[in-house]
Amino acid sequence: MTKRKPRIAFVASGGAVKGISHLGVLRAAEELGLHFDILVGSSAGAMIASVYGQGVSIDKMVDQFRPIWKRRFAGPHLGLRTFVDAPSRQTWEGWRFLTSGISELRSFERFMRNLLPRNDFRSVEKEIYVTATDIDTTERVVFGRGFIDHVPMSLSVAASCCLPILFRPVKIDGRYFVDGETKKTLSVDIAILRGADVVVVSNVYNPHVTPAGEMSVAHRGIGQVAMQSGNIVIHEKAMRGLDLWRQLYPHVKLVVIEPDVGHLPFINSMEARRFLKAGYLEATKRLTEAKSHGLFGDIEESHAHLKAL
Repeated sequence: MTKRKPRIAFVASGGAVKGISHLGVLRAAEELGLHFDILVGSSAGAMIASVYGQGVSIDKMVDQFRPIWKRRFAGPHLGLRTFVDAPSRQTWEGWRFLTSGISELRSFERFMRNLLPRNDFRSVEKEIYVTATDIDTTERVVFGRGFIDHVPMSLSVAASCCLPILFRPVKIDGRYFVDGETKKTLSVDIAILRGADVVVVSNVYNPHVTPAGEMSVAHRGIGQVAMQSGNIVIHEKAMRGLDLWRQLYPHVKLVVIEPDVGHLPFINSMEARRFLKAGYLEATKRLTEAKSHGLFGDIEESHAHLKAL
């Protein structure tokens, strides 16, 4: 039987600024010589997948989160003002829509438009997929080749990052969309559908386990209790999904990487170095183990018929 290189996919969760951990995972993968054929992301993961999938270096991507006076590269800057927009004329046409969120993502969409080397799913070499949630049908929607591919990538990423209440739903082709994780945290099934043999999953919703003798989360304030509780709920949902795909498609190997960032804030870019380091260290460990067990080695071509969902 002939053998071929496995198709390797990268699937990233959201997590706001915690998504920087995904860059640490990608750096570790690069150092181990791993290259991804398929990239799937929701929310912050969608932003990283769409940019990294077009060959933008990790150093340049990390630079987006540095203060302006510490930046090393020219180009658009991702700051708080990127996520704050005054209501547009279209918004004022319906006052109820005005109250559907605090702000809009027009500036963020423009930021992505300027950051992306190409803004068309059909013109990029890698397979890049972005998920969002249709707020009316409640269905997950996939943007990318083979799915909805005529929508600009920047607009798709904006829809995927549209956190309900904080942002007004993003309108695309007459429909309204919110954060891709509203429906599903990790869209591993998309990678499987596109023929992935190995899926590297980067998930930042990893609850922090309090060591014995350390102060309880209950004594750290309402913010820490809310964050820990949210991480527990989202992590459990994600794990049940991964268990299902393992049972349905045992021939597809999953490498799950969960950096220990559950106790860190979602919106503090000053923690960027810690996020990056946590992702890098955990990924180096998990990917090295997977590589030593031959998960990224050549596979027999006869397995190809198992790839369809």
